[in-house]
Amino acid sequence: MGGFVGGAHGARARAGLPAITVPCGFEAPRDGGGGPLPVGLQIIGRAFGEADMISVAHVFEQTADFAWGSAPA
Repeated sequence: MGGFVGGAHGARARAGLPAITVPCGFEAPRDGGGGPLPVGLQIIGRAFGEADMISVAHVFEQTADFAWGSAPA
């Protein structure tokens, strides 16, 4: 496994921190074309903190004011 891991995600991965991404809404495309683009919230936990991180993600999904499902028209 000699793949490239870069950017902020790479630093997190090299540090061994767990992360989870949950959907949190939609935004208009920057170029003005096409439909709404999905947006995600990345939650990063402390080392060996997977259970806490997953609990936070679960609470967010249960309480977020976000219409789950397809993008708005």
